[in-house]
Amino acid sequence: MKLIIGIFIGALFSSGIFYYINKKNEDKRKALIASVNSAQPVNLNMTEPKDEDPEPVLLVENPFTILIGSNENFYYYNGKNCNGLQKSTLAQLKVQIASKKEKTNPKKLMFIIKSLQDAGFKSVIDVLDELTIAGIPVGHYAEVDVSENEKDCIKNYKEK
Repeated sequence: MKLIIGIFIGALFSSGIFYYINKKNEDKRKALIASVNSAQPVNLNMTEPKDEDPEPVLLVENPFTILIGSNENFYYYNGKNCNGLQKSTLAQLKVQIASKKEKTNPKKLMFIIKSLQDAGFKSVIDVLDELTIAGIPVGHYAEVDVSENEKDCIKNYKEK
């Protein structure tokens, strides 16, 4: 009999504690809901990016541009004009890269890599490897798209 009374008292005590805890949590929930409902929308002034990308600006006066063609054909020129375009092999290109590195102030050293549409992936990796082997620091070379003027220079070079 004492056992049954003890279980009954324990059950009442447990349910009383459960009711008390639940009642406290309910008050907290009501306070949270009230604070969420009273929140005012905040207007954020955010500028959205423009749809058009700005034209890249080259800060280096005399970059060394490498054009990669099909069948491991490489072309290069110094400066911003492709009139002095030269055809090269990978071995000759390696010599030209080393020469450019020796003659140029390290702060003004820049190599631009441009791949024609029919260029092979291996050729691009070969050029990047040669730049790494020559010790050209990251940030002193970049891969960009070939311009129409450069395509014309290669076409004229092939016709010579």
